[in-house]
Amino acid sequence: MSEAFVSSYDETTFSPDEPDQHCVAVFWEFDRRLFAAQLNYLASDPNGPALTKLLLETVRSVRPIDRH
Repeated sequence: MSEAFVSSYDETTFSPDEPDQHCVAVFWEFDRRLFAAQLNYLASDPNGPALTKLLLETVRSVRPIDRH
């Protein structure tokens, strides 16, 4: 995997009664192909940092399938 670009931000939902959500997106290139992974959760979720860490660990562990 090449270097990745990570975007992380809070986003207001459509309704004022709805809580904000937090969005994390990871973009990377491998073998001249572009990939992305995205995670959304409530901005107030106390598990947010653990969820983000899990997303990043998962992206780092992705390996191409050997087609032999």
